[in-house]
Amino acid sequence: MTGLESSRRDGSSLARSCLPFQACRSLLNTLRSILRIALVCFLVGNTVGFGATPSLEVGRKHWAFQPLRRIESPAVRDAAWPRNDVDRFILAALEAKGLKPSPEADRRTLIRRATFDLLGLPPTPEEVEAFVADTSPQAWERVVDRLLASPHYGERWGRHWLDLARYADSSGFHNDLDRPHAWRYRDYVIRSFNEDKPYARFIAEQLAGDEVPGADEETLIATGFCRNAPSNDDNMGKNKEQYRLDELDDVISTTSTVFLGLTVGCARCHDHKTDPISSADYYSLLAVFNGTEKRGVPKESDDKAKAKEAVQLQALIETKAKVPATHLLRRGSLQNKGPEVGPAVPVVLAAKPLEFPAPAADAKSSGRRRVLAEWIAAPDNPLTWRVLANRIWQHHFGRGLVATPSNFGFKGERPTHPELLDFLAATASSRSAGS
Repeated sequence: MTGLESSRRDGSSLARSCLPFQACRSLLNTLRSILRIALVCFLVGNTVGFGATPSLEVGRKHWAFQPLRRIESPAVRDAAWPRNDVDRFILAALEAKGLKPSPEADRRTLIRRATFDLLGLPPTPEEVEAFVADTSPQAWERVVDRLLASPHYGERWGRHWLDLARYADSSGFHNDLDRPHAWRYRDYVIRSFNEDKPYARFIAEQLAGDEVPGADEETLIATGFCRNAPSNDDNMGKNKEQYRLDELDDVISTTSTVFLGLTVGCARCHDHKTDPISSADYYSLLAVFNGTEKRGVPKESDDKAKAKEAVQLQALIETKAKVPATHLLRRGSLQNKGPEVGPAVPVVLAAKPLEFPAPAADAKSSGRRRVLAEWIAAPDNPLTWRVLANRIWQHHFGRGLVATPSNFGFKGERPTHPELLDFLAATASSRSAGS
């Protein structure tokens, strides 16, 4: 009798052969139960980890949304040490903890620190010796002025902005296609830093370069800010509208994190889990950008032959005033349209709704992005100027006063020195308004 026949007659042998299968089935059932529990937790919003979305009333009390305060520099015991108001804030915090400032750096160390910080390059031996030998009270100011006037300043500090603007020379996805004209935006940023361009104008050119007063090729190049995201133009699939919305999602997300320090992009498929930002807020911002299209722009030239050649710029512009209707998409799906929404800024950030005037009859664009840019750059917008002041501090000293420079929301860190942050933000705001 063969072993097979024996197994068939002997039920115990068959049972023993099935034991590994039964163990696997038991394990699979356990895993299914765990997955069901995890899915339920996910669908109810994982209330243990996140809690309910803050209400507007609670949100409007958040520290980052409060108006900028007029902060006077604090009194200090060692009145001889501070040389400016920032020194007084630093010294006051040290004295409150019973600490003293570090010894002053010698001149060779000081010029090396400043030169690396502002230019990313070491000083020349001649520059070091000249500073060491200069005993005038204005020696330090002359060094700083010289460094700020150097073209390398824009190259060094422009890199920080290019990181925020997710600048790249290729598309990043699929075939990682080259972007042969991306450098135009890079050079625009460098020029803007070297020209000490007012921050309000810098914002407006990048978000609405075709709508600003005096729009020209330079301001159109600036809208490359909205075109720097990873793209998949050679493999976008059959649903081109979904791909377009995905690209605009990056514009909305980047605009909110870079200028406002808020993760508005998290509200695309549902209300934000931790900040008082709704899906309606997200799609109202989409309504601001929904009339835009990607375009290249011809370069002006005296040479007629060259003028015929269209120089492809990474521009995002509007060519007509009428904007397609924008609907709230439930769960971010084009197949699940909700109510129509108009252009607006997040409700929690506006004491009253922002007005988006209807465009003139002969207008070539809706004007919505210009309105948004002006609201972002307004002197009384506390988020914009706190975020800017914090980024400047971060890149000078290695760590921001707020340790989460692109998240000033409820899950971001609170400032270590809130009075100093507001002092710097108010100073930046007032100087921009004066310019």
